[in-house]
Amino acid sequence: MEFSFLLYQFELKSLKKNLFFCKSVNLTINLYKLETLYDNLIVEGLFLLEFFSGSKAFINHYKKNYKEFNIQLMNNINFKNFNYFFNILKIFYLPVLSRRNILFFRKDISLKNFNLIISNVNTLNFIPDIYFKWKKPIICSFTFRSMEYQRIVLYLHYIGFNFSISNNLLKSIN
Repeated sequence: MEFSFLLYQFELKSLKKNLFFCKSVNLTINLYKLETLYDNLIVEGLFLLEFFSGSKAFINHYKKNYKEFNIQLMNNINFKNFNYFFNILKIFYLPVLSRRNILFFRKDISLKNFNLIISNVNTLNFIPDIYFKWKKPIICSFTFRSMEYQRIVLYLHYIGFNFSISNNLLKSIN
């Protein structure tokens, strides 16, 4: 792909203007079969969600079975923290995926929603493997204001998601 300074400037300006295009972002961690409520995974999960979003995380769902607990940790990223979260994705996580040639498919977008599963947090450069080994996936759910499929794909492409799309789709949007 050829580098074009003007194209990237346009992408950054349009992304900054159109942050209102994304309605909400929810981060979720599901912890299953915990033996006790005093497990370190709960505190580490809350800390990790707070780090990714810049706001406090909470316990969304709690279920007690016989001798085990299922807990869902959640964080709703509000509008003032969108920029923080998208910068973490754009600077640290999405370049790792692009170096590994991981592509997203257009079928992953369904009626205003796009789900991203961060399966290995330790691939991020700033989280050291020695101190923080996290094995649980983080589910990022994006909800958009528009139902236009092509606008959602273009918006996610500007953020840095690599979709397996043809050039005809991008030309028809422009």
